[in-house]
Amino acid sequence: MRLALVLFLVLVPVAALAETVLIDGVEIPYRLVENCQSVDRSTLARAFPRFSDGQDTVDLEELARLPHARVTRRDGRIVSIRYYDRSRQQIYELSKPAPRPVPVAPTRPAAADASGMTEIEAALAREMIDISNQRRAENGVEPLAQEDHLVLAAVGHSREMLELNYFSHTSPKEERKTTMERVRLTGVAPTGVGENIHRCGGFSIPEIARKVVDDWMNSPGHRRNLLDPGFHKIGIGVVSKGNTYVTTQVFGSGF
Repeated sequence: MRLALVLFLVLVPVAALAETVLIDGVEIPYRLVENCQSVDRSTLARAFPRFSDGQDTVDLEELARLPHARVTRRDGRIVSIRYYDRSRQQIYELSKPAPRPVPVAPTRPAAADASGMTEIEAALAREMIDISNQRRAENGVEPLAQEDHLVLAAVGHSREMLELNYFSHTSPKEERKTTMERVRLTGVAPTGVGENIHRCGGFSIPEIARKVVDDWMNSPGHRRNLLDPGFHKIGIGVVSKGNTYVTTQVFGSGF
């Protein structure tokens, strides 16, 4: 009898343990139900007041499939979900029984900050900087700090390439021909600059940042720029039109 009681005390708590997932920075407990990560709808309603309450559960894979979701997995499990564009975030749409309407995006959403990038573009730029610094750390190189003038130069070049339909480090505009000239037009005069550019289409938003940095790392010239220990500052500009994303990465030293 005593042995049976001990086994009961050991087994029941282990089976009842819940792990957690981060949803937009909020730690939410989940349970494995038939090998699916399930969250109580009532828990989501408490964390996100507009989410309708209920006694059922929500599969995390449903939240991961929503537009603009950036999903991080570890050992096959979802550990984090975050959304790039809150104006079109549809987490609460899961609570509605009717089919979800497809959001109609404006031709050019309002800029998120002084750089002129939209929220999604700015989020991609930040993630590219994070991944770039991860690659530098893996290769024993100090991280790069964002510099606002370099961001402006990068955004300007990305936008110009997209609008004028060209892809080159050399601008057709005489006063903006080189990377150094474009940086100096923002009001600073570093002693050294470098530049990586990228254009892609046909990828989902969560894939883009890693795709861009991986492509640079797999190209000898771009890799040298990205891992150059002489550069200490960085600015990334992402500009999109439809499903096309143009990215410029500008490095600087000697400010």
